[in-house]
Amino acid sequence: MCEKKNFWLAGFFDGEGSNSFSQMSPSVNIVNSDPKPIAYCLDIFRENGIEAKLTERAFPSKTQKIKKVRWDIFINQAEEAYKASKFLEKYSQGKKEQMLLIQRYMKKRKNTKRFHKIMRFLNQTNNIIIYDKNILEEKIGMKINYNKIVTAEDKNNLIIKTNDFNEVEYLAGVFDAEGNVGINKRKNKHRNSERYTPILSIVNTNKKIVIAICSVLKNNNIGFHIQQRQGRNRARWDISVSGIKRTLTLLNLIGNKLISKREQADILHSYVIERLKDPYCINDIGFAYKKAIESLR
Repeated sequence: MCEKKNFWLAGFFDGEGSNSFSQMSPSVNIVNSDPKPIAYCLDIFRENGIEAKLTERAFPSKTQKIKKVRWDIFINQAEEAYKASKFLEKYSQGKKEQMLLIQRYMKKRKNTKRFHKIMRFLNQTNNIIIYDKNILEEKIGMKINYNKIVTAEDKNNLIIKTNDFNEVEYLAGVFDAEGNVGINKRKNKHRNSERYTPILSIVNTNKKIVIAICSVLKNNNIGFHIQQRQGRNRARWDISVSGIKRTLTLLNLIGNKLISKREQADILHSYVIERLKDPYCINDIGFAYKKAIESLR
């Protein structure tokens, strides 16, 4: 059971966590506005002998004038950050290099400024396809010798092959961090009505995390769509599972493992079950379920 929880934490950390050299000391952090996954993360860290601290902050919402509360988990004592890096490295799929950098630093504890620069570089480039070196240098704040500029092959490579990774709890953790539960509203071409399609989706820019997500989906025979898009300076992958049967299969797989998105997933599950009972009830219930999910975001 502990291993499963640890994989959930690694997935959530790969989505929401960060590594840095704060105040010239290694630091491991998670920021989120939902107290449920934050409390769960704290419990897992402490169960593994890692002293994680918590602060509560309020910051203005982008769309509303009210201040939204957020919680910051931070592990900034060097020895505790080292323990956290050793622990997370076993389970993380997308941020292993950052964890290993903290471990390298702790062997000598010298040249902190250099490690700080390397960590900033890794945070912006590790497993990420970059399009423009100048924008990257501007974001990192330093000149770099970096040749990993995107190629045509990278742009067109949308095929994610199955591998041996099949940790469902990891997928649930990433989904809690970056997933979206929803019902898409579209015009029904065959009838004069609206069509409401259930969908579960994740957007990520780290290729190793994307490969891990797709591997779990493929290994559990869940059909999905994946599309690579170009952002301001990096590639991103949009992964979506849509349709009644596919979403039901995925909900049955990860629904009871979700922490942050559990209520939304439960509502979508109810909608899917209603649709299976009565395929022609789309107009009657689709809009109500859609609004119910949106009210929880």
